[in-house]
Amino acid sequence: MADATPTPATTPTATPTAAKRIRVSHVFTKDTPNVLYNRVDGICKALDGNSSYTRVPVSLADLRTNNATYADLITAAQDGSRKAIAARNKMGHIIIGQVRQIASYVEIASNGDMATFLTSGFDPVQPRTPAKPLARPTIDKITHGKTGELAIKFPAVDGASHYEVNRTIMTNSQPGTWTAVTVGKSRPAFLVTGLTPGTIYGFQVRAYGTAGFTDWSDTATCMCT
Repeated sequence: MADATPTPATTPTATPTAAKRIRVSHVFTKDTPNVLYNRVDGICKALDGNSSYTRVPVSLADLRTNNATYADLITAAQDGSRKAIAARNKMGHIIIGQVRQIASYVEIASNGDMATFLTSGFDPVQPRTPAKPLARPTIDKITHGKTGELAIKFPAVDGASHYEVNRTIMTNSQPGTWTAVTVGKSRPAFLVTGLTPGTIYGFQVRAYGTAGFTDWSDTATCMCT
């Protein structure tokens, strides 16, 4: 009896990774009338006959007609007439609605390809600039106030919205449990009250910004009097 022919192993087909969708900037919703008119005119020209966008959900002919009417209304509204301004604004809302529909279509049809996207006449949403980490703060000086008080002086950190001051009791040069309090600003010096005279305290400070908290500063120590 002949041996059975082994069935070759089937290699799983890799699922293609979906292209990251490029988002349209909706800055056009905040355009002044003249800027909106020019922007829409540019979009119409960019999409007319564009082989990458053959199923535009809004008739470009209708959009051109509305935009031409919009141009006339912009001119009519220059005399300050409330009626003319209202008519201009109404047509502006209609045009923006049409451009929103086209924008959604462009996001899908461009399929994550920036070169194709840019032929549409739309602007892409720009990536956000990563928040810059703040500089690590330092404690410049600790001075004595009244009995049981110490003033913590530290310079302001550019970009910080607030700070935290950490304190602990030092025993044989070793810190105990830390307690942090929020401080709104670096000036005037942060006054710590209710301390025990004759006790050595350790202090740290850190700053908070858009990227989060910085590391704690080096520990500065001082005996309360």
